[in-house]
Amino acid sequence: MPDVLLPPSGQTVVILDEDGHEHRSVVEAVTDEQRMELRRPAGLAIGVPLLIGDVMTLTWTAGENTVGMVRARLVAMRRHDELAVWDVELIGEPWKIERRAHVRVNVDGTIRVSQVVDQDAPTAGRSAEGSLVDISEAAVRCALDAREIWASRRNSHVLVVFELGGHAFELPGRVVAGEIARRNSGLRDVVVSFDQPAEGLEPLRDYLSHAEH
Repeated sequence: MPDVLLPPSGQTVVILDEDGHEHRSVVEAVTDEQRMELRRPAGLAIGVPLLIGDVMTLTWTAGENTVGMVRARLVAMRRHDELAVWDVELIGEPWKIERRAHVRVNVDGTIRVSQVVDQDAPTAGRSAEGSLVDISEAAVRCALDAREIWASRRNSHVLVVFELGGHAFELPGRVVAGEIARRNSGLRDVVVSFDQPAEGLEPLRDYLSHAEH
């Protein structure tokens, strides 16, 4: 049983494509547990095509302070009653994240960010070493070489490895932001949101609790 229900017909969803662009759409129908019909985003940016087979992440409001998310693949584009619609096939079960305030503290140290190319049997792709900037229970911000463009691709799956308070962390997550650092154009600030629920976070919570006081 998934921890969040799929959005009903008529609900607004945000499509996050693999290049980090956002497109607003509306659910036309949920045909079954693995397939949905979406309106083609009216404001689809020029030069940002989505093609059959492309993978995306759908997000929607799933309750007070709660956001639902699910991965999906575009499998068809068609017209229905003069309306342009997309058929998407869901990949895995939907999950939810809580929009709540998290204590964020500045930290020092090194971090390694590795691209995950196989979710079922996690296989590392490219990796880069950088510096920790700040961290919360939900996410970590780090600074990488600006040339590591792959690491700023939103919604890509990564594994972050770092040490804090004498404890080693190895946490899976998704890139939620990445941009050239204003303080240094040779650096790229990357924010990784930890997958939820994440195991092994208790030492991090303890570290943040002590850092707050």
